[in-house]
Amino acid sequence: KILQEASEIGVSDMSITGGEPLLRKDILDILDFACNNTFFTNVCLNTNGLLLTDDLIFEFKKRMPNIHIAVSLDGYNPKTYSNLRRLKNKVNTPMSKEFQIVSNNIRKLITNGIKTNINYTVTSTTINDMYQTYDYIKSLGVQILLAIKFFPFGFGKIHEDELELDFKTWEQWLINLTQLKLTNTYYEGIRISVPCPWEIYLPLLNAGYTEEDIEFVWGSQTPLKSSNYKKMRDIGCHA
Repeated sequence: KILQEASEIGVSDMSITGGEPLLRKDILDILDFACNNTFFTNVCLNTNGLLLTDDLIFEFKKRMPNIHIAVSLDGYNPKTYSNLRRLKNKVNTPMSKEFQIVSNNIRKLITNGIKTNINYTVTSTTINDMYQTYDYIKSLGVQILLAIKFFPFGFGKIHEDELELDFKTWEQWLINLTQLKLTNTYYEGIRISVPCPWEIYLPLLNAGYTEEDIEFVWGSQTPLKSSNYKKMRDIGCHA
């Protein structure tokens, strides 16, 4: 019902996320409905990649040719992958088996022609591993990495002191990445998602980039361009 109503009022993109959506026994029915009975132009399944199977991948290919799979991969080897992904009874043990399963499933998705990208959470413990992770996913055949700036929610809230990025670290990382994207097409597959738009445009405006530069590189536009918005706020949020 929610999918139908969202489609009818003009929602164009739908992400199915969690938790882990593949834990639901009816996930194929949900995805099938979203892909084939609505007006969405993009349907994305966000998954940790561990529960993908050959049968599921076959069903995606057969029944949902327009589906988009976003796999969470926060590192380029078992050690870096385990910075954010840990088993309760093996806190300090690299998740080698899990990393291999996810990597193999990503290869299978690509081999079957299913549109796939990587979600990478940028935290104080993962920020220095992103470029090598990008190199790694390119070797798997994936072209897009979405770097998601950490926000304290759920388990993230519990570990906020460990994972949160201070502004200066984020600012310098963003400036360096922006310069790379402007000068080297190899990095064009790196995208960014932030809790609030100002986390992109404020550091870059301070560094001398124009609003047009920022929109060109990141597709991110400050809400302050809206005259109605500027009457109420002096900094922009998603809402």
